[in-house]
Amino acid sequence: MVIKVLQSVEPTRKCMRMIDNVLIERQVKDILPALEDSVKKMSECIETLSKQFEEKGRELQRYKAEHKIRIAGEKESTGSEKKDDVSSSSTSGVLVS
Repeated sequence: MVIKVLQSVEPTRKCMRMIDNVLIERQVKDILPALEDSVKKMSECIETLSKQFEEKGRELQRYKAEHKIRIAGEKESTGSEKKDDVSSSSTSGVLVS
């Protein structure tokens, strides 16, 4: 949005840019290329981080499959969970003396 506005004004017009906690006064022709470069770098960074995130997700899935790890509440696809429920309910009685 800022880039669109700055593209429509005169290149010699003064504008302000905040870098860290310092407000700098420059001309639009000096600030605009820096802003465009920042946007480009941020886009590249987001793309790189997205790729890393996807790779880590695949790595996690491989690790879970390799070590047969299930997250609490996650259902197992083989159906052995039902067998465990039946066996645990039949052995969990109350002994009264």
